[in-house]
Amino acid sequence: AYPTLTDDEESVSLILVDSPEKRMRLHREGVLRLFLLKYRKQLRTQIEHFPGLNQIQLLSASIPGMNLEEQLVRLLARRALFANEQLPATNEQFQNLCNQARNRMSVVIQELIELIGPAIEKYHQVLMRVDQAKQPYLKPITDDIRSQLAHLVHARMFADTPWKWLCHYPRYLNGILYRLDKATTGNHQKDIIQLPQFLPLWDNARRRLESRTGIDDPEFILYRWMVEELRVSLFAQSLGTSLTVSPKRVEKQWKKVRQ
Repeated sequence: AYPTLTDDEESVSLILVDSPEKRMRLHREGVLRLFLLKYRKQLRTQIEHFPGLNQIQLLSASIPGMNLEEQLVRLLARRALFANEQLPATNEQFQNLCNQARNRMSVVIQELIELIGPAIEKYHQVLMRVDQAKQPYLKPITDDIRSQLAHLVHARMFADTPWKWLCHYPRYLNGILYRLDKATTGNHQKDIIQLPQFLPLWDNARRRLESRTGIDDPEFILYRWMVEELRVSLFAQSLGTSLTVSPKRVEKQWKKVRQ
């Protein structure tokens, strides 16, 4: 068994868990909660002055259950606190981490300004385009896009998505727009032909995300984002990918995932 902090929302507690991956995730959330409890006022002040916040909130209203301010507070804290993978094991280490995080806040706010507003605006564009694509022959494509969006853009996306992959959201969303542009201008057949090869790979990830089982496995986390990159490679290739992917490479990665 592995001892770890766990987030109880208004406090933290010490529990035992059965895997080092789960310990890492829960301990990180516990440390984050301690930081939020200690510096909530300063964090909220930063977010309350976030440029364009009202407009972003209006656009994010289409995301079920989204509390944008709370999500941005958590993202600011997480990004400032965990600049590297090191987690504190003592109170002294925690205090040092807090001091470093406070010094990083202005830099992190700038990163969020550059990412959050444009990503939410792009998501709004995507929703409108998907809703406009009502032709029956497009249904297999729009069904896949809706499934993709449900697991990409959700109420906890800023709190849960690793920063490394959150940074790619604008490209993923642009990929959907590019895919729809092609599909609605007579180039839908190639997309539909590729779906039977792609959908089983996505279903592997989707089922695990929905069941919440094994999601701490680093090999699964990589697989999940390789599938997202594969979407871009297959359906919006001109946008490029952040790593080399192919159906065979993704299948090979799935074999590494703990079953």
